[in-house]
Order: sequence, then C-alpha cells, then structure tokens
Amino acid sequence: MDTGYYKFYENKFKIFLLFLGSIAFVALCFWMRNSDDADMVERLAGGIGIIFFGLGVIIFLFKLLANKVYLEITPTYIKIGNSEKLLWTDITCAKEFCMNIKGSQQHWWGFEVKDIEKYNLTFTQKININWGYPPFCISLALLAQKDRQLVKHILQEHISDCKFDLKVDL
Repeated sequence: MDTGYYKFYENKFKIFLLFLGSIAFVALCFWMRNSDDADMVERLAGGIGIIFFGLGVIIFLFKLLANKVYLEITPTYIKIGNSEKLLWTDITCAKEFCMNIKGSQQHWWGFEVKDIEKYNLTFTQKININWGYPPFCISLALLAQKDRQLVKHILQEHISDCKFDLKVDL
C-alpha cells in the first residue's frame, strides 16, 4: 500500500483563463456603460456587470496568488478543500459520477462514508446529500490533468470498493 503524503493544488491554468475572461467582461461592461449612445438600461446592466465580473477578477486573482491545497492525501486520511479530514477507515465506497451543469458535463469522484454524523458537514455537502450525491467529492475539473491518474491510483489502493467506470479523460 502507498504510504506517501500528497498535496494537489487547483489547476492554475484554468484559474488564469477565468481571470482573463473576467477582465475581458469588465472591459466590455465598462465600454457598454460609458458608450455615448447607451440608454439607462444599458448603463445599469454595464454597472452591474462591472461589479459582478470585478468580483470575479478579485476572486480569481486571490486564487492565482494563493498556494492553497485543494486535495491532501496521507496514509490515514484524505482532505478535500475546506472539508474535514476524512479517515480512510470511514469510507465505504468511492464512485465516479457526472452532473450536467448548464449544458456542461462535470465529472466527480465521490465518497460514501459510514457514521456521517461524526463529521461537521459544510452547506454544500448537506445539499449534495439532499440531492442524492455523496457528501465528499473531488471535482476532476479542479485537478490538473497530470494529477488525475495518480489520485485515481491512490484511491483505488486505499478504498476496496471503487466504481470508477465512466470514460473520463485521465
């Protein structure tokens, strides 16, 4: 069994693309708001867009500059984002699933756990349970392409009941 300590970070290239996209939309909204022939609705929409996408610029800039661990794997636990440490002994199974979010398929690896009451679940984890999804999930979109295969291998070593059968580009 693998005894290493691993830390995986969010895909910085994707965050950089989102950062650039937010800057482009701020510029577009600024142009729309300050256009000479803009009516009141266009000015209002431009102002709202500047605020919304401006917040995106700030958030993605902080994500680019932060060196925050997205996924931590040790011999005794796995920690995903801001969630609590999930002990390997508490995981009953791991499965791969797909959600269609706004026309785009998002792939996830989720973990079912025994004795869920001992964990302080986040708001998102509670929503996952209510919608029939596992409370602890790894978003494949947040992992760099090169890290996915290694994470899959480690998970298969630690969890006896792994259902990774979707055809996802690894």
